[in-house]
Amino acid sequence: MVVVDDEPDLRALLRSALPLSGIRVVGEAEDGWAALAEVARSEPDAVVLDLRMPGLDGWDTLRQLRESFPTTGVVIYTAEPGSAVSARAAAFGVKVVGKSDRLAQLADALLSGAT
Repeated sequence: MVVVDDEPDLRALLRSALPLSGIRVVGEAEDGWAALAEVARSEPDAVVLDLRMPGLDGWDTLRQLRESFPTTGVVIYTAEPGSAVSARAAAFGVKVVGKSDRLAQLADALLSGAT
């Protein structure tokens, strides 16, 4: 799994916490461009993707991930998990987990087959 978020502290938290749930973190990226390069390099099963990032934002990154890596699962991990985000994510066939939710919910979304 690759963690994509512009906040280094959050990336560090996920990198240390998710393995406790049996999720192997193989890489991380601070923005969409770095995410695409990291996914190409590490070929992960899934990506945890923030939406609000400088440069290539999460939605554009998601679009390119779907085009270039259609079998890689994605879970959107956002501070704004409202109904509009969920509806837009559903159009891509991906799950949404709020950053204010417990990390167990993110782990569950990844373990249940991020799409």
